[in-house]
Amino acid sequence: EVDKILRGPNPLLGISLIQQAHIDNVVFVWNNDLGLVEFNKEHCDDWNSIDEIYQSGQLNLHIKQLVTSLPGFVNKWPALQSHWENPTSNFKKCLLLSTLLLPFSQLRIIWNAKKKTNNTMSVTEGILMDDLKIGKNESAQVAKIVDSNKQYAEMVSEFYIRRNQPGFGRSFVGNFLRMYKGDWEIAHFTSFFLQHLQNEQVDAQYEFFHKYIFEQNLQNCHELRPLINGKEMASSLGLKGGPWLGEINDRAIFWQLDNPNGTKEQLLEFIKSIIPVSYTHLRAHETCAD
Repeated sequence: EVDKILRGPNPLLGISLIQQAHIDNVVFVWNNDLGLVEFNKEHCDDWNSIDEIYQSGQLNLHIKQLVTSLPGFVNKWPALQSHWENPTSNFKKCLLLSTLLLPFSQLRIIWNAKKKTNNTMSVTEGILMDDLKIGKNESAQVAKIVDSNKQYAEMVSEFYIRRNQPGFGRSFVGNFLRMYKGDWEIAHFTSFFLQHLQNEQVDAQYEFFHKYIFEQNLQNCHELRPLINGKEMASSLGLKGGPWLGEINDRAIFWQLDNPNGTKEQLLEFIKSIIPVSYTHLRAHETCAD
């Protein structure tokens, strides 16, 4: 039913009715397994913060502010309005979920009481996947947007302040955006909306950041691949493939972001220039091993 509301012609009305009926703490609960809930009460580091969001009405107040302020915010920014009005896009649904669940940013619950390690999950992901039955990939992406909200705001601010300094150019921005795997605009407007509510003076920073991304053709930078694949790289350097290639590929992407018109030959020269010591060591080690 929530999915139908979010995909319907007036999702904010549906969300508003949930808020007015004060059933938000039921509709957006992170888990209905009472045993797991009790286990979290005893062992979850974030339990008090999570429980406070529900019990104090914080989530309800946040949703009220969302349905009141979001329409005007959408209408103010043409780029956002274009996505919002696209009937074939999943943008509106993901933006609504991301903005709605912002109070749970960076909070985690224990999802498996039997496991001792790697047993925590983002609260946002738990709400989406276990309660609302949203697909795993979509849940993970929305959770990433919610949990990195503070990081995105800091990125926008730092770039705006230091944009003319060395090291704060195309690669600085592109490398950050790549972690969103194409959903950076949802992250952008989710973060923008929250910061806008707190202080409209940040509007210029977010507008500048968004404009820069398109001016630098970084909107699809998540699709960027190294000009030289791993096999070619190892062959060109006279080395065998191995874990070292992962780090080199990351450096290659970084270089390509700063040199969008660079060639394979130029990239190879750059790689050789940054790994002279490890390059010699690796080749000597492999020669001895042979």
